[in-house]
Amino acid sequence: MNQINHMLLNETNSSHGLVPAHKKSFQERITAENIPETFSMGNMDIKLFCISGVTILLIVTAEGLLKDSGKHRLSDEFYNTLFEVSSCCEIFKNFTLKNMTKWIDDSLSWEAPLELEQKFPFYQAGYDTENRPVWVFEIGKYDYKGQVAKGPEGIEELEKYLYRNTLIMLEVGHRQAERNKGASIKGISQALAIFDYDKFKLIDFIRPSTIAAFQEVLYTHSHLLNAVWSKVLMINLPFPPDLIKTVTFPILGPLVKKLKVYGRRCQWEPVLKRLIPNDSLPTWYGGSKDFKPIRIYG
Repeated sequence: MNQINHMLLNETNSSHGLVPAHKKSFQERITAENIPETFSMGNMDIKLFCISGVTILLIVTAEGLLKDSGKHRLSDEFYNTLFEVSSCCEIFKNFTLKNMTKWIDDSLSWEAPLELEQKFPFYQAGYDTENRPVWVFEIGKYDYKGQVAKGPEGIEELEKYLYRNTLIMLEVGHRQAERNKGASIKGISQALAIFDYDKFKLIDFIRPSTIAAFQEVLYTHSHLLNAVWSKVLMINLPFPPDLIKTVTFPILGPLVKKLKVYGRRCQWEPVLKRLIPNDSLPTWYGGSKDFKPIRIYG
């Protein structure tokens, strides 16, 4: 901060032909003896007052940025809600509210490797007819097999990435609730999720190593996401809905009750068009040709 003071005072004094600031003491810089007769004491007082004010503002701002850098501070209600819904999850069983708060802040500030974002992107397409955020996951294009093949490090990174993404959606829901948009529960606006399984290779996902790596993680996610997702649409799945719900229950937990499963395009396209306005529905799902997502994560 001394450097900021030095730069500001040096620039001010040199512009009036005074002795360079770095060659004077602080007292010398503010005594009337060193002020040219053509420059009134009143003006100098105002000048120094302004400089001091700007300097203090810079110090406060910098300290605030350093304190909050890398953190997303949300409302107490948000932390309390996540602490409550996560209490049944194994990884959080010994967490206190303080632990949960730190975990949330750390997870949201974590910068995911570019490779992960490219391999597992998702996006907020827009809002549905009930003003709920619409999240889209093109699951069929995800390379889970390749990520798991990287071993423990690859699995750990993907787990962190999935947790961060879950918290991003919860944060968006929280921000929306603060703006009083859409139905909310415990301070989090509800959302609609679309899972597209087009080109999905079941053989890559049902490998024992893959299931073992993600079953507990996805089950934990399901409890967190249950707080923000009011409806989950699975499309392009060539399996009976009852079978899907039975098979996915160990992974999706409470979200199973919110699942709607559709196979062919003729089944899911009318549903999407009924729930989502044309400009918020991706072109490849029958929406506007001018569609642009609100934000792509990845």
